[in-house]
Amino acid sequence: MTNDDELIFFKDEEEKKDETSNIKPWKILIVDDEADVHSLTKMVLTGYSFENRPLDITSVYSGVEAIEYLKKESDIAIILLDVVMETEDAGLRCVKSIREDLKNHESRIILRTGQPGQAPEQQVIVNYDINDYKAKTELTASKLFTAITASLRSYQYIQTINQNKIGLETIISASSFLFELQSFSLFAKGILKQLTSILSLDDDSLYINSSSLSAFKEPGTPNYSILAGTGNYAGHEREGINNVVSESVYKKLLNAANKQESIFNDNTYTGYFETKKGEHTLLFLQWQRPLTAMDKELIRVYALNVAAAFENISRNNDLAESQRKIITTLSQLIDEISRDNTNHVTNVTDISCFIAEELEIPEEEIYHIKMAAPMHDIGQISISQEILKKPGKLTEEEYEIMKLHTVKGYEIFKDSQDPVMITAKNISYQHHEKWDGTGYPRGLKGEQIHIYGRIVAIADVYDALTTKKQYREKWSHEKAVQYIEEERGKHFDPVLVDIFLKNHDKIRGIKDNTLS
Repeated sequence: MTNDDELIFFKDEEEKKDETSNIKPWKILIVDDEADVHSLTKMVLTGYSFENRPLDITSVYSGVEAIEYLKKESDIAIILLDVVMETEDAGLRCVKSIREDLKNHESRIILRTGQPGQAPEQQVIVNYDINDYKAKTELTASKLFTAITASLRSYQYIQTINQNKIGLETIISASSFLFELQSFSLFAKGILKQLTSILSLDDDSLYINSSSLSAFKEPGTPNYSILAGTGNYAGHEREGINNVVSESVYKKLLNAANKQESIFNDNTYTGYFETKKGEHTLLFLQWQRPLTAMDKELIRVYALNVAAAFENISRNNDLAESQRKIITTLSQLIDEISRDNTNHVTNVTDISCFIAEELEIPEEEIYHIKMAAPMHDIGQISISQEILKKPGKLTEEEYEIMKLHTVKGYEIFKDSQDPVMITAKNISYQHHEKWDGTGYPRGLKGEQIHIYGRIVAIADVYDALTTKKQYREKWSHEKAVQYIEEERGKHFDPVLVDIFLKNHDKIRGIKDNTLS
């Protein structure tokens, strides 16, 4: 991707569903040993709703049963709790257990008793973490309605505070994560993942569509292409968005881009960002309900970090491009001074990255491999030209000198803390180790060999065998595949050999494309 690429990040809209099917009720737990109390309470609350959400009432008949239920169900909004049940203070014990043992400080507790003399109101209010205290004789239908409404409103405020706290904590964590990313592709996926985490704080009240995607437009191309996707858009990377997104969403994106500003609508957000280098980015989100003020504030705070991260990645890409040019120059130098002036460096890199992808190594690590694999033989710059250019087979003494290129490569990178350089260190040092421990320079065995070294080992040998050498003809693809299969568990990691064998035609194509 070039520096003047335009990126679009957005969450597309899905077909609208019946919103009522997504509305979850407020959960109410009645704890009382009298069946008539349960029946009467449910009858009085029939048809009740708060904030367009109905009630879901569950009945239990003892304090012990209530605690067991609450161990499994933590999202109870209100507990209507009797004092005297299996014991005279069963309800009070239940309150202490809820708050102290279960650490549930969100559920609102309305204590009800038919024998107020056994649990004096002032004493109970002071000593127990409850929200209301009612004698059953005074709890009329009107007062019950009032108590339930006040408690639900209190519960809702507590949930909102907790959501905001979690949201801000997630923003801090997410922003740190985003600033670690070094490529636009990884950043795109990180944006989608972290925003879902930040805004999907409460499934009861936030209904966010699960499908999302990021897209960019290459300079000079007529359409935007998908860069990263989730949900319905997963697997559509590099496809044109005209074949994927709806016209209404596309218009919103273009509107924000043309106005060069972020736009909030009732249930959508289109964020516009521009780096100092003139790179334009858009972030689109859509909900099935209007955005709250706190939703908007969380998005604004996160968007500030997104804008800064874009700038950070843009600068990092400049540095990475400079680093890539240096690596390319070094790689070309290695090819030129080696015994065979071929595309070996490019072939090994491309095949290694393909195997890493099939192994499902994280994309950031594959990026490191892509940058570092070209330097797998960089230690050869310390080997004399007489040995490197020798037309015939090396003597035993010359071969021992040649083997030192792995150590020399290690020494070049050993003091660097840069992830790419660390990867290059592992690859250059260990790509001649063998699974059975007979390799060099250290005779490492099995998983003692870094996975990067094991991957490059197969790519290195395959390309070397299928390339004409000064001292032998090149092998056919079939013969090289047979050799790698025979070396399964000897020279090569068995798992990687299985991946190679499964995809050997694709790997041959990678090399053929390099040569063409």
